[in-house]
Amino acid sequence: MRNGDQPVAGATVTISGEVSDVAETDGEGGFRIGALVDGEYQLSVRRAGMAFVPETACITIDGGDMGVRFDVAPSGGVSRRSASEVFREEGLAIRDGEALETAIVVEETEPADAVHVFVEIRHPMRNDLSLIVVAPDGEEVILSWADGGPPDLVGWFGRELQATGPIWRLAGRPTGTWRLRVRDIAPGDEGTLVRWGLAFVRDRSGQNARLVLGCGASGQGWVQALDADLRRATWTRHLQDGYTLGETRPSCGDVDGDGLEEMAIGVGRGGAGWVALRDDETHGRALLAWLRVPDEAYCAANGETRPSLGDIDGDGRAEIVVGLGAGGGGRVPWQAYNTRNGEAWPACGDVEFDGRDEVVLGLGTNPGRGGWAVVLDDAAAGLRPMRWLAIPWPAYRAAGGAVRPALGDLDGDRRDEVALGTGPFPRSGGCVAILDDANHAFAPRGWARLRWPAYNAANGETWPAFTR
Repeated sequence: MRNGDQPVAGATVTISGEVSDVAETDGEGGFRIGALVDGEYQLSVRRAGMAFVPETACITIDGGDMGVRFDVAPSGGVSRRSASEVFREEGLAIRDGEALETAIVVEETEPADAVHVFVEIRHPMRNDLSLIVVAPDGEEVILSWADGGPPDLVGWFGRELQATGPIWRLAGRPTGTWRLRVRDIAPGDEGTLVRWGLAFVRDRSGQNARLVLGCGASGQGWVQALDADLRRATWTRHLQDGYTLGETRPSCGDVDGDGLEEMAIGVGRGGAGWVALRDDETHGRALLAWLRVPDEAYCAANGETRPSLGDIDGDGRAEIVVGLGAGGGGRVPWQAYNTRNGEAWPACGDVEFDGRDEVVLGLGTNPGRGGWAVVLDDAAAGLRPMRWLAIPWPAYRAAGGAVRPALGDLDGDRRDEVALGTGPFPRSGGCVAILDDANHAFAPRGWARLRWPAYNAANGETWPAFTR
């Protein structure tokens, strides 16, 4: 095995099939595996700091001569800017009608919540180009396919550049060989792949998640964030336009696509329709913006806001969905309810495993016809109504009870289940209904109940949430 004129020593060669064995190349780049029988085999080569293309080859041994070629990835230098970013300097020509493939070997072992891909390509017609990234497990994602735009292609897919394919599928363990395939699919112009790189993004910069607590009407606008040990806390205060009631309703999500979660804070009745948007913990929870519901009549009459953050269009950045209180018009496909009450409690999650979050709106009290929520499909489907969900509890529905939804993947199939919390229901409260994901037709999966009999008998209101 050679890299140009130089032998590749110390590479591990693995063969599996009818017979399995492992060998290491010697100082001349040679290796020996004996006692093979005819059959189908897979041959792979690995060496720290070096990538081979292909990483694995399928071969057939039938008694005759057999040859297989492994190319060492181009000799551009690999550098790191941080523990989570790696770049490769290339300077490779992109020629008309031809394809090039380059690789980066990553030795990370910690799972990544997201993977972003950087490219710097100089080309007069980026519409000529197709780019595909291949993860170590073989997952292929189209970054760009004749997508048009100005000359050159420079930036991060997953941040400022939107990938053609589902880049979120690259999340997971980064260890192994990553490949970038670039092809010029139209005649007339040529360019250069200057460099490319990868960023492995982890929530909270690899720290544990934090619990965020909003306060009630006497909370004076404060929000508390607790560390994983639930002891150390930081406080942030959110006031606007004379809002003194102080109720705060936080929701967290990655609004700007940097892998860190911002916080949106809704307000209670009398809050004039405001939502505060704060930056992530790494940036000190700095105030980014005050956002306001574009309905002056509602803002004056009620003004409470109930934000939920979710990526409903699959671009790697969370949108802010704001539910309104009573008198908010409902905005649900049930006009009688919109007129009678109109409040909605939103929650976001991916019930289909398509990389875009759906929105579940829990309804408020509705005498005689309570216990309902509606699932709205993602932005690609125009947020059309997808399914009505009813709490499987006839007595609660007949009493007109409210629904407080939450979404999370309970069974690890990458599709979120739906939890439906309940409003006050003395003597029989404390219950949460669990429904399966869209792939399983939102079938009831069971009930959870607070283990606090005295509270369940006196009130029993439940507000579900999921954590990882």
